[in-house]
Amino acid sequence: MLKIVDDEWLVDTDALLCSNNLTNIIVGFVKSGDTYISKIKDMPMELTVRLTEMKGRENLLQKAILDAEKILLKKMVEKNEERK
Repeated sequence: MLKIVDDEWLVDTDALLCSNNLTNIIVGFVKSGDTYISKIKDMPMELTVRLTEMKGRENLLQKAILDAEKILLKKMVEKNEERK
């Protein structure tokens, strides 16, 4: 199910994907036991090049992943509540 969460994130709870509309970063999730493992699945080459030139790029990527984790968790909780 595809849901627009806000102006920045698009969430697909079925495919376990979050896409950032501003940066075009796509974060994917894989279920592992009782948890989900997240990683960046796609990022525009232009952004990749810019990040290689920046200090603190790891923090920016971690923030993108954490934001995606929060928004996916929120939507999954909402989806489970709707089923009840």
